[in-house]
Amino acid sequence: MTLRKGFGAELALPHANDLRLDMAGMVVRNAAGVPRGGIFPPAATNLLSATASMNVAVAAFSGVAVRDGGVVFLANDGPVNVLLPNPPSSNSALHVVWAKQNDSSSYVTTPDSDNNAVFGVLAGASAPIPVRNPAGLPAGAIELGTVLVPSTATNTGSAGVIFTPTYLYTAMAGGIVQFRTKAELDQWTTAIPNQRASVAATGYEYSFIGTTWVQRLVARHAGNPGAAISGIAVPAGALDLPSGVMIQTGQLVAATSIAFGNEYFPVVNFPTPFPNYVLSLTLMPLSGSPITAAASPLALDTLNATQFRAMVPGSGNPWIRGFVWTAIGG
Repeated sequence: MTLRKGFGAELALPHANDLRLDMAGMVVRNAAGVPRGGIFPPAATNLLSATASMNVAVAAFSGVAVRDGGVVFLANDGPVNVLLPNPPSSNSALHVVWAKQNDSSSYVTTPDSDNNAVFGVLAGASAPIPVRNPAGLPAGAIELGTVLVPSTATNTGSAGVIFTPTYLYTAMAGGIVQFRTKAELDQWTTAIPNQRASVAATGYEYSFIGTTWVQRLVARHAGNPGAAISGIAVPAGALDLPSGVMIQTGQLVAATSIAFGNEYFPVVNFPTPFPNYVLSLTLMPLSGSPITAAASPLALDTLNATQFRAMVPGSGNPWIRGFVWTAIGG
């Protein structure tokens, strides 16, 4: 084990293996600390498309490959053609298209023959129900997609040729990792606690709690079609809450004061300010010692993302009053 030379220290002269490991912390990792290789969104739904030959066109993408515990950032400014094997003489074959940065240095476990950025194809065997070649991808490769090629094909646009996007999505450390479906998300069982993910098919967000992906509460404020109320900071228009819902509760028992013919409670500060707005605040009056008068009805004098003040309209006498409150916002 070695403390690696740091990226950015000019005279330290870190080599590529140092940089791979230095930059691994920039990418989402699993609970074991292994970076998640894949493609950064936004990317084409399918990175592979047909041509008038046996080439497939690879669309532009940015991604990260994992090699020997470190990362290599890759980019394709596409489209680039990649040649598939000739169609099989019978049945169909399933091919996997990949990309990688070769490295012939002695700092990688299995050096390559050159240092080129390359596309490649893991060719599958002909079969009535073709499967992936069990040989697997070369070290440091990113899978981009698969192509099912029947024996009747004359080019990749022929009938029966099927393109399937199989690349994984990844994200920078702390980011939300995208998945196509919930079933695909459920296959990631090694995420760090509280890792966030989103499912493109539904738009829902999830957090990894324990060993399970739990859906984050979907929140939407319908808005206020009427006139705004002075001192009450609730959004008038409809909006989504991308960070989900925050619920805070509390209690106040205090002496009130009189002003403008009303009875006012002290200002209550929320324990944690809401990121954007308070969308709903419920007050429930309390009675019993030391309360000298139950408050009813209660109203709001002011409300914003950090605090509120309750009042008893039309009351000319101060009392010791109390209430419990529940605030919902985001």
